[in-house]
Amino acid sequence: MTTKLPMILIPAAVLACAGPGAAQVDLGTARASLRAADRHVSAAVEARGIRAGLAPHLADSADVLIPGAVLLRGRDAALAALDATPFAATRLRWEPIRADVSADGRSGYTYGGGSGTGPDGSSTPARYIAFWQRAGDGWKLAAFLFNLNPRPLAPPPAGFFREDNASATSAGADAAEALRQIMQADRDFSAHSVAQDPAAAFAAWAAPDGALGGAYGPEAIGAALGGGGGSLEWAPSAGGMAASGDLGYTVGTAVSRGPDGQPGYSKYLTVWRRQPGGEWRWVVDGGNPRPADPSPGGA
Repeated sequence: MTTKLPMILIPAAVLACAGPGAAQVDLGTARASLRAADRHVSAAVEARGIRAGLAPHLADSADVLIPGAVLLRGRDAALAALDATPFAATRLRWEPIRADVSADGRSGYTYGGGSGTGPDGSSTPARYIAFWQRAGDGWKLAAFLFNLNPRPLAPPPAGFFREDNASATSAGADAAEALRQIMQADRDFSAHSVAQDPAAAFAAWAAPDGALGGAYGPEAIGAALGGGGGSLEWAPSAGGMAASGDLGYTVGTAVSRGPDGQPGYSKYLTVWRRQPGGEWRWVVDGGNPRPADPSPGGA
């Protein structure tokens, strides 16, 4: 697989870390605010279609993953790409399974499932992952991925998530250093997948509260991916990080090969959280198809 050197872009607002003297953040209130924002965007996309509904809520530098398209960087590129796809008028409706925030309460992530309704009225189960950053008094989408999937997303086991007013970790390194760390963690994660197999790597790098599709927790994730054969390799190309240095995301491209050796091309969004011991583990991961690489061996 041909990889690109990582491109690390951090909005100036993200680098404006609050510092050690900042007031204590009410994380319960921050989570409730994020969940409300997520539902507001869902209502807009259901009422107006993906393109019109997302437009006011995307950050200028947002990373957007549309099925079948290249990895899109920036609001304008994402909206132009949506205009050129059959998804522009699709009306998505979703409900967040998880909404959690960084230690400073100014970044967060959501994911869940719902349905997508096309112009012909047909409905298909849908899934999404979003990474958010505070912008003034509201939230903006820093990264967004959606899929239409024939299977509804299974809910987590009862009591799987514990949410209270304590963050999973305290603030970590400064944002720039923390982003470099998750970019490297993502590369190491891919190397683990190549050296062993995807099931072992995904289970080893998952946080205790990690989720992949309808599998929750490292053991279930490993079992869901095991036994398929083939390989999976990827490389991150960009990402974002909370100012508190404990929660971020990476995006990039991947190539899979089945037992017959035929390649499959995809892109992905992975959300990472610093664990109590200081190591990085992913908390949610997802991907969707992209065009084949324009190189020998590409389709």
